[in-house]
Amino acid sequence: APVMDKCLSMLDDLYWDLFYLGPNTHQNFTSVIKGCLLPLYNAFSTHAVAWSPSGRSKFLNLQWHGRPVDVMIAEKIQPENACFCSFDFVATQRTGYSDIDKKEVVYNYIEERFIKHTEHLR
Repeated sequence: APVMDKCLSMLDDLYWDLFYLGPNTHQNFTSVIKGCLLPLYNAFSTHAVAWSPSGRSKFLNLQWHGRPVDVMIAEKIQPENACFCSFDFVATQRTGYSDIDKKEVVYNYIEERFIKHTEHLR
């Protein structure tokens, strides 16, 4: 996967906590780093995330208060400017039963949102 090879090579030269392969985004991205990495903010879903040692440590030190894991990460770790995702989209969730929604869910919206939030960068 050429996108993955480029991203992994770039991450070697950066300080990073989390690297998402297919985030559920909620806002436009502001920039792209050397054509394949996007700084990540306000993104959810943890179906395909790589964790650096520092990211794991930050995650394990979070105090939960009953909040969803992906929400806590978006609120507490992503604002520290060390979370990234691949550009282009690499992974998503398949249709299946959601423990959160308690029903079968089609996850096409995750990729659709990513495309919408990166249109201006293409």
